Amino acid sequence: MPASPKAAPAASSAATRLELSSLRSVHCNSGTLHDPLLAAIDGPCTFMQAIRLEDEPASIRIAFANDIALAYPISAVSACVSTSMGDGINPNGGAPWSQLTAHPFTVSGNGGGPRIPALVWTPWAPIRSIAPEDGSGRPILFLRVSTPAWTAPRCCNGALGFSQTKVAQGREILSFLRSGADLAASPSANVQGAQAYDANPVYCVQYRSRTGGATLLWSGDSHYTGATTPGNIDAFALQSCLRVSTPARPLSPANYAWGGSGSTIFLPVLEHMMEACRPQILLLEGWTPNDGPSEEAATAYCNKMLDLAARAGAMGAVPILLTRFPHVSLLHNAQEAAIAERLRRRQLAMAGPALTVIDATSVLEEPDRPGAYRPGLSKDGIHPNAAGHEAVAALLTPVLQRLLL
Repeated sequence: MPASPKAAPAASSAATRLELSSLRSVHCNSGTLHDPLLAAIDGPCTFMQAIRLEDEPASIRIAFANDIALAYPISAVSACVSTSMGDGINPNGGAPWSQLTAHPFTVSGNGGGPRIPALVWTPWAPIRSIAPEDGSGRPILFLRVSTPAWTAPRCCNGALGFSQTKVAQGREILSFLRSGADLAASPSANVQGAQAYDANPVYCVQYRSRTGGATLLWSGDSHYTGATTPGNIDAFALQSCLRVSTPARPLSPANYAWGGSGSTIFLPVLEHMMEACRPQILLLEGWTPNDGPSEEAATAYCNKMLDLAARAGAMGAVPILLTRFPHVSLLHNAQEAAIAERLRRRQLAMAGPALTVIDATSVLEEPDRPGAYRPGLSKDGIHPNAAGHEAVAALLTPVLQRLLL
């Protein structure tokens, strides 16, 4: 096999200066939606989540998503900014709760067909921020969402842990459920009986602050969700956000990758969230094994990426494309490996002022063994592990740092 091509400059568009915004969009896990695994419950339920933000919010709104035709109701939504994560259920510091809804509402179905989520937002509501007690400048947002009896909202995967990257004040996120009570309509300071729960209906958190910053938006398959990392949330893009973000130049992660999906699902989701989030930086997955091994599939996928990159540029966002991650299927099919390598070379040649291209393949894949991860960078030959994601984050981080200068 020919020697790997040298990567084009990893930050070919790094001279671009971002147009910073007070609007931030946050989503840590992935855009995968499913029904919560609830037994039949004849009373209300309250989903709770605690998320560490990049800077202090002045106003906030929450999006709920529905990717099926069946609608579901939401009774109430409330939010509070805390000084510390505490137990992840009860906020500390004495800030008041903000009601984000005046009345119950319905999250309408998406009309059937492809799994593109319909979004329903709460109105913008002011929220009072208080300084974090650890001095990090990164407050903790507590959210409560209540549903009536017999309701199964469409949920994202909740997190029962937090980012374990070696970065000060990591992206902590905790999810809980309290059955038999509506704790969002009249939130109290102390909740008993809540249990850790791996599903939450909050699809997107948007907030406005007094500090100009940016949102990094991405989608993709399981390579980009953070699968097989601690808590399944330590994706390389999140790691880079944590390294780069400061209270003076906050950078928020919005992860809408959907594990196991092909581009017919995760790219329309990304397109949808581009319009909703208006990000300053768009991250594009250079190749997916889920679209099939043919040359036609690779070409079609690449063309979709170029179209999204052009649209991001027209919106004022900086598009960044990463070349393929290794995958065990390439080890067993020389023709598929050759197709994937041709696509990689084509993408490296695209680097220029309008598109930053990062050669992730070069740090993940064993030389002369297409499809094989370097030792210690994968558990299953399919997904990078935490170390693999960290290797890619080491390439992405300086690109983001230069953009946020």
